Amino acid sequence: MFALSDDSSVEGVHDNGSSGVQVKAEGNDETFDDQDIDDAEGYYLARPGELLDGKYRSRGDVGRGVFSSVLFCDVENQQEEGKVHTVAIKVIRNNPTMRRSGESELKLLEALKSVPNIVQVLGSFEHR
Repeated sequence: MFALSDDSSVEGVHDNGSSGVQVKAEGNDETFDDQDIDDAEGYYLARPGELLDGKYRSRGDVGRGVFSSVLFCDVENQQEEGKVHTVAIKVIRNNPTMRRSGESELKLLEALKSVPNIVQVLGSFEHR
């Protein structure tokens, strides 16, 4: 995941309209079952309101690349004086080749943490 900003209004974030994961969105009593986690090409189906890694509340997906999609998420319990900390989380496609590419990219970005003007990796985790 990558830090984005403290601005809670991010243009381009959208709900992909999918359902199927056990989710309870904030202020919403609707729940989903544990199906259809990704699409036919292996892209993760983001659900606004879904909690990832116990602390990242999904606002929806913002785009897709060759081997991943990007979600914008608010960090739970890190609000200060009305500001919401927002991060971009890169979700690798559900495919062994793409997973290896993602792992290589993570190693490279972690090796470059101290280099200025490089996207900073805040951490990584496995989800579903």
